[in-house]
Amino acid sequence: MPEARFAMGIASIADIIHIVGGDGQAGTFHAFEYFPQRDEWQSFEFPVTELWHGPGVGVVETNLHTFGGVRASASAPTRQHLVYQAIYTIFIPAIK
Repeated sequence: MPEARFAMGIASIADIIHIVGGDGQAGTFHAFEYFPQRDEWQSFEFPVTELWHGPGVGVVETNLHTFGGVRASASAPTRQHLVYQAIYTIFIPAIK
């Protein structure tokens, strides 16, 4: 991983591993995707930009669901539920 981290949420969609939340370097937060076929890490935009540890993460079809966890700015667990659409499908009609 590009950043040392623990207490993060991990889920896989279409053979891409998504990592959100976790404790790591103070003051920084990045969500990451890992592409095992290319052995490559890439950050992606996620609605939470502050340090956040212990989120629950699940997958429904092409959506990554995160819920709960503790934000660095709060002393109690959050009830927030976020949905990130990880995969988009675009259909282009065939015209004859």
